[in-house]
Amino acid sequence: NRVFQNQMNNSSIGCMKGQVVNKIAFVSEEICDDETSNDSKSQSSISTDAAVLLAYAANDESGQIIMVSTLGGLSVCAGKWNFVDANGGARENARWSGAVDELENYGLIEAGSYKRQVFLVTHIGYQVADEVKKKLEIDFNNSPDQYLAEN
Repeated sequence: NRVFQNQMNNSSIGCMKGQVVNKIAFVSEEICDDETSNDSKSQSSISTDAAVLLAYAANDESGQIIMVSTLGGLSVCAGKWNFVDANGGARENARWSGAVDELENYGLIEAGSYKRQVFLVTHIGYQVADEVKKKLEIDFNNSPDQYLAEN
């Protein structure tokens, strides 16, 4: 029984390492060498919006994304930056709530509370964010807008 458990644990660790490598690989390959490409993305790709949001969250010492909906609209913040253009309306809200959903679905962030307003970067998320930072040559002193495609 113990042998089986050890084999399962080693197998799980191997799978986890594979997941990390795969997530980093898809970020490296898919993040926008050509952002204007009309090719459909594979299901294992991550959008530029999600990748940049993740990188900015991972760079902040709290490692958080804050998503709050008020009468004034949606705010999606990482560090000192609010990613939602207040004049963008429903389309802009959908863009950024979708980016948060995407990161959560890939296991790169996780909800930090039952209200789903605070999201924390996961271990794999930090690894992917490091790769995003290298790939996009992000300078976190600058606005994230310069790394985002107009949608």
